[in-house]
Amino acid sequence: MGWFWGSSSPKDDGSSNPLSHLDPALRDFLLKESPLKPSPPPAPRRSSEPTPTPAAPETPSPTQGPRTVNSPYGDRYADIWAQYTPQGLTQASKSSQEQLADILQAYKYRKSLIARAALENCVGEQSALHECYRHGSFAQKARGCGVEKGQLQDCYTTQTKFLQAMGYMSDFARPAEVDERIQMHADKLYQEQVRQDELAEEEKRAERAAREGRKS
Repeated sequence: MGWFWGSSSPKDDGSSNPLSHLDPALRDFLLKESPLKPSPPPAPRRSSEPTPTPAAPETPSPTQGPRTVNSPYGDRYADIWAQYTPQGLTQASKSSQEQLADILQAYKYRKSLIARAALENCVGEQSALHECYRHGSFAQKARGCGVEKGQLQDCYTTQTKFLQAMGYMSDFARPAEVDERIQMHADKLYQEQVRQDELAEEEKRAERAAREGRKS
């Protein structure tokens, strides 16, 4: 476990960087990929300032219904957002271990949202694969619908990379329209890539046909 955890500090007052004990490569990765960032250490309080009185925690009413999911995306990702607890802007009251757990949780849910968006963008490839399973020719089914399966896998992998590179869901506090535009742009980039690959394949077939024509 030496790669994940560094040397532990004997005392943790909750104000240190929760990523300070991680391997530098892993720390940089989490700082880039997780929507939740570690909170900065609190500014030192002046001696003349009064000590703030902590507010009493709110006690839920016994008749209170299920927790409302306050998601900027409405019901679109309700099943995922229902499992994610927003951490707010300040985590200074939490220990470094608790802050790190929150950062890892935010990274995990961002990864889930990216996977969901990639599958939404690949709905055409999913439909083609299902159609092959149901009504494909004997030759297609004998090959296990490998062509359609490969197209879906390529779409999913490429869309995931585009979404991640363009910062999809990298900030849960920003308007939902930003991430929707990123999702649409990722799909546009993939469709352009598919068209370029098709044109390149057509050129290769034309060149092969021309060579065969010269030989005959």
